[in-house]
Amino acid sequence: MARTAPKRRRAAQPKARVARPKAPPRDPDGVFLVVPGRPQPIPLTLPDTPSAIEELAMRWSYSLRNRERWVSRSDLLESHRREIKDVARFVGLVGDVLTAVASADLIEVSIPYRSEEQDWALRIMPWEYLIATATRDLRRGSLTVVRHLRTDRALGKLSPPRGWWQIESVTNGLRDEYDFTAERELVRQAAKVAGAELAPRLRDPSRETLLRFLGDIQTNDVLHVTGFDSHQGLQLLDSPDAERVSDGLLVRDGKAVVPSWEAAQALTRGKRRPRLVGLNIYYSAARTAAACVALGAEAAIGFQDSFDDALAELFYATFYRAWQLSDYNTVAAFRHAWQFVKGQQRSLHGSGVVLWSARSIRETLPGYWTAGETWDAERIDTQWSAQLAQAKAKLTPETIGAHVAVDVMPLKELNYSILHNDGSLFEKFTIRKIGHDVGRVTNLHVNVQLHVGTDAYPFRLSLELGEREPQVDLHDRIRVSLATALTRALRESVRTTLYVDVSWGDHALKRETYPITLLPIDEWVDTDANRIWLPSFVQPRDPAVLRVIDRAQRYLMAISDDPTMGFSGYQAIDTDLPADATPAQRCRYVDAQVRAIWSALLYELPLAYINPPPVFSDYSQRLRLPSDVVDGGRGTCIDLALLLASCLEYVEIYPVVFLLQDHAFPGYWRDEGYYQDFVDAFVSAGVADGNAATQRAGQRHSWYLERAHFSELLAEVHAGRLVPLETVGLTERIGYEAAVAGGTGNLTSRRRFQAMLDVISARWDEKNRVTPLPVLRGTREDGR
Repeated sequence: MARTAPKRRRAAQPKARVARPKAPPRDPDGVFLVVPGRPQPIPLTLPDTPSAIEELAMRWSYSLRNRERWVSRSDLLESHRREIKDVARFVGLVGDVLTAVASADLIEVSIPYRSEEQDWALRIMPWEYLIATATRDLRRGSLTVVRHLRTDRALGKLSPPRGWWQIESVTNGLRDEYDFTAERELVRQAAKVAGAELAPRLRDPSRETLLRFLGDIQTNDVLHVTGFDSHQGLQLLDSPDAERVSDGLLVRDGKAVVPSWEAAQALTRGKRRPRLVGLNIYYSAARTAAACVALGAEAAIGFQDSFDDALAELFYATFYRAWQLSDYNTVAAFRHAWQFVKGQQRSLHGSGVVLWSARSIRETLPGYWTAGETWDAERIDTQWSAQLAQAKAKLTPETIGAHVAVDVMPLKELNYSILHNDGSLFEKFTIRKIGHDVGRVTNLHVNVQLHVGTDAYPFRLSLELGEREPQVDLHDRIRVSLATALTRALRESVRTTLYVDVSWGDHALKRETYPITLLPIDEWVDTDANRIWLPSFVQPRDPAVLRVIDRAQRYLMAISDDPTMGFSGYQAIDTDLPADATPAQRCRYVDAQVRAIWSALLYELPLAYINPPPVFSDYSQRLRLPSDVVDGGRGTCIDLALLLASCLEYVEIYPVVFLLQDHAFPGYWRDEGYYQDFVDAFVSAGVADGNAATQRAGQRHSWYLERAHFSELLAEVHAGRLVPLETVGLTERIGYEAAVAGGTGNLTSRRRFQAMLDVISARWDEKNRVTPLPVLRGTREDGR
């Protein structure tokens, strides 16, 4: 009997070998990718020390925020692409992994969440740009990247939204300048299509109101938040705090900022666990949207940094409709809307929309990531077309006004430099559908005419709104030419009109004449919209510039103690010095050229200070040409700054113009290499303090650096790479060294600083090149 027991136990062993369901493999720690066709996640290789990934994330976050410096230069753009590909190889995007990622049209980046303080660098890392750039040469189509935040919390069953909430946070100083009517209609239509209740809109909350709002929200409600983030808002308000501020929401009371974490707490506190938070505000993706998901929201959408306002509205209008058509599958709707926006043929390089989700695509699209199964990405389009076929609105002359709206906001004043540099006549020009049942709208015609005297300058366009195209933005497409001698020779402002006619066939949708002021060619408008065109008033080919350089030649030979010395720009850099040579040592012959020009103006062509010529419009100033200054022997601070900048550009030394609240003066880059390092947007100032909580807003134009970049510019000045000059010193008979000291002394107040315009960056910007105005002789004050 004793010997049979083991046999019985052995006979029972096959039962233990019966196949049992395997537990799902444990996901790897850190960051990993979910890639279609690969059942197992792909872990990325990250630096061993947190400081290394923090520096990497801050570096690229800073670079992309300031992409306007380099994205419009093909040489710099290619350089950045090579660098980001090196980063991709560093984190493991190589070989078969890179090939698999490149062959997909949807990739998920899965990022752990433990606390706000931990792993913040992984959340601000621009994964979308990293992956898209690394796969750029291998892909045949578009790629969508979504982010999964691993919170390890239980998630409920997916269900349609019950309620829809809208928060519109605009401060008093910006409320009158921005119109949110179209976005309100967008949210109203989205709630209607979803069959959800639209809650009363929260308008311009204070900090306290925001933090106690939404007490009755349910777990499957939607929050749509619009307004201004801390960076954009403070920048528009010209606040000194714009340089270093936490990501967050700008609220009504003064210039109060609700940091991202507090804003997310207000949106998700207590019972408030929204199904979706849609943040139509700048700089909202890295922290605010991520914090919403970390604190309980199922998903949140935000913008990586700045984004075109019209495209943002287009994205959300498309997303909300696709969300309903996909049975509220957030990832499927996001992919559809993002691909639609990218198909608009607008420049989106380095910018983007970010989706954070508490659910992985392995749950929301279970068959898509498994080998051998595909996801029908065209299903949303098919269903959209089917719904329109069933309930398509009938467009007639009597009903067209209820289904198509035209939103137009022209500029009130037109500076010639705007038109010369292909600027827009409109702040807003949008044609949009009203209602979810409007299909294709054909036979649309746009006619715009700018009247100047007896002349009219027309723009005409015929277009259509596609079946699934909610709106079209035309403000960047409408252009007129002002090439006649009359418009270039205007001596005073002219009150004229701008006629707008938008029609559907023969039926007028909008027909209106707007009053507009056309400013003289030599008048410059010192407003946020027009200040950027100042480089057009730098005139290196003015005859007086050549006269100044001719006079300066003898001073250059004397200063250099070399009778063969000529103006050679940066070719004069002393490259034979050791590596630890100072900028002053390396660039002494560049400085000698500037000193010679200064001496010629000081001793040969003495100048006096004079007030600006009279103007009859706000924020404007008549600017004198170099010939006007030299021949008349007088100029204002900005006239003198433009004169010296024109001379420096003529000898190929890169000039800049500093603008303070009440003053202007020029400067120059001591070396082309210093300039190149700066526009690469990888300067140490971007990551110097290592503070994840505060960052600066990015540049809006490659050549225009605002108060948010004051410390960065000051660092260049103190390092001796950027040299400011107080040109009013020419009228006070001070020497070059004293002028440098005076220019540096002007940069002691952040509050007083307004902007620096980099002339060479404006000339080289391939997207919007700013060139000298075609100024006619005989426009001077004396009429000669």
